[in-house]
Amino acid sequence: MIFNKYLLVIILLMLGTYNSFTQTFTSGLIAEGVFLSTESHNIEVELGTVTKEYNNKEFLKGFSLSYSGKINLGSEYFFEFRPGILLSQKAYDGLQFGLNLRKGFNRFFGFLGLNYNYNFNPSHGIVNNEKPLDWTSSYIFGVGFQINKTFGLLISYNKLFNSYFGSGQTTDYIKGVGYKKYLHYLAKFGIELNL
Repeated sequence: MIFNKYLLVIILLMLGTYNSFTQTFTSGLIAEGVFLSTESHNIEVELGTVTKEYNNKEFLKGFSLSYSGKINLGSEYFFEFRPGILLSQKAYDGLQFGLNLRKGFNRFFGFLGLNYNYNFNPSHGIVNNEKPLDWTSSYIFGVGFQINKTFGLLISYNKLFNSYFGSGQTTDYIKGVGYKKYLHYLAKFGIELNL
């Protein structure tokens, strides 16, 4: 799985440079409004015959709260790990874990990294059966502005490696709708509180 490979590389890098990390660690909290670009491919069926097929695109809203641990690598470079939670409309809620490389430019900064999301909306129901994926992964890039030593503003973009998110069906045993869900990207706008 892609998660295991990247996590192993990051852990090995961290262990190899442990002394410098312990001397320059900072932390913060990040609160973000999230916009999700989603799509579902729907197939309506009545008595075993397909009656209609269509796509439905939506932009959903959500909220993300995360912890930001930053380790100074020197020359305004930081390694950032970011565990958090994403709450949104429909079935896209989950626990998140991000690994970023962050670079400062005076009061501005940019970051690039990987983000993993564990979906905590399990499969459920007999009549309404949803099967979301447990794990999704994405790359993230963003920019920010440090207002002062305590507050900063962030804008970021998460693009999923695989936009397929899960499938499901609703039925009353005569009519039914089968669907596949896709999550294309997340756009986040937020603030950072340095502790």
